[in-house]
Amino acid sequence: MGIKISIVKNFSSAHFLIGHEKCGRIHGHNWKVKVEVEGELEEHGWVIDFTLLKNIADELLNKFDHKMLLPDSINYDDDRKNLNFTANSKKYSFPKEDCVIVPIGNVTCENMSYFLHKELWEILKKFKNIHGLEIKVNERDEQGAAFKNP
Repeated sequence: MGIKISIVKNFSSAHFLIGHEKCGRIHGHNWKVKVEVEGELEEHGWVIDFTLLKNIADELLNKFDHKMLLPDSINYDDDRKNLNFTANSKKYSFPKEDCVIVPIGNVTCENMSYFLHKELWEILKKFKNIHGLEIKVNERDEQGAAFKNP
């Protein structure tokens, strides 16, 4: 048991869902990511400095901002400048510099919360006083998903 602190960060990106009729079309979101950290107070009276936590989150999330998020479950033809592929029976070609291939099977809130948790926990577990992390990813205010370590 400990004290929970949280920050909220945002990024904007486009994506599509594999195997979904409506959301299989390219669309975008202003994603909201809530990072909630649980731990014991350290010598200065905080769990982790908010500025440090924001910087850690920014370093990861800025990679996705204003990019096309693509799952790693697709076979891509990389012609050096573009990523060419077929998904949902449609052929696509995007400038490589505008894309991020995320190591998840489908770019859903659920998968993004799990992936972001895994990435952030690798950094935060080094702090001896931190023992919990929950990541909530919302694609809209009224819908999202969360993952936390047990």
